[in-house]
Amino acid sequence: MTSEPIGTAVARSSSGDAPVVGQLGALPPVRPFTVLRASLRRDWRMARSYRFPFVLTAVQLLANLASYFFLGRLVGRGVEPGVAAQLREGYFSFAIIGTTMLSIVGTTLTTFARRLRTDQTTGTLEALLVSPSPAWLVVPASASYELVVSGIVSFLTVGIAAAFFGLRVDTSAVGVAAAVLAVLGSLVLFCSLGIALSAFVLVFKRGESAIALVTSGFAFLGGVLYPIQLLPASLRTIAEVLPFTWSLQVLRAALLDRSAEWLRLGALWAVAAVLIPVAMSIFQVALCRARRTGTLGQY
Repeated sequence: MTSEPIGTAVARSSSGDAPVVGQLGALPPVRPFTVLRASLRRDWRMARSYRFPFVLTAVQLLANLASYFFLGRLVGRGVEPGVAAQLREGYFSFAIIGTTMLSIVGTTLTTFARRLRTDQTTGTLEALLVSPSPAWLVVPASASYELVVSGIVSFLTVGIAAAFFGLRVDTSAVGVAAAVLAVLGSLVLFCSLGIALSAFVLVFKRGESAIALVTSGFAFLGGVLYPIQLLPASLRTIAEVLPFTWSLQVLRAALLDRSAEWLRLGALWAVAAVLIPVAMSIFQVALCRARRTGTLGQY
């Protein structure tokens, strides 16, 4: 009887001839697109089995548009010149762009932590994180479906507002390019913050309050429902250095003012490029701590 080295598997061909020797644990290379596609397919099948939420989403979208449309007929009269310049296309246009962007940002901030929490409570988190796919790929891929749905709903919101509520947007090549780059840059930037917040959940198990605070802070300081010129000087200084404010300013300039603020757009992408590796590092540290303390699957 011959011995075999540890870690070696021996198999024979169908004819029983020469053995085929291979190393145990040799896994195929991970393909990021395959992981992303698998995550999207899984979540789409789950969402499709519950169809009523799609109807509720459509009703909520129309109700929000109608509310801001009628509010826009009231707001914007008799304001000071500096604020009036921000509302020259009407309050409805101003508010719809702001709330749509806030919706995208809110999704990117919450979806990673919520998905991680769901995987913890269902007992699938440990299995996902010990799979051949690295954690830096598993975490964004697990939230990809919600991000895609948020993008589609935001696009439909602007489209319906333009078709039925009189929203006028710039459709020139420069305007569309600047708007797309602003949205993509915002997604990258706030996905990094979402991943960092999911690291907080991984360690402390509960992160709803921290996430709600961050989202409310952006809504309050970012100029979602009113121009930041209305804020006191001290708060306005904070608002002007927030990347969320930059993304809104670039998006409104591109879609409403027919101009492209390339400098702010470049700053937005620069911050996003810095924060992504930082967020991944923070998550990796939190993951290592959870594994070391044996709390990865606790909730």
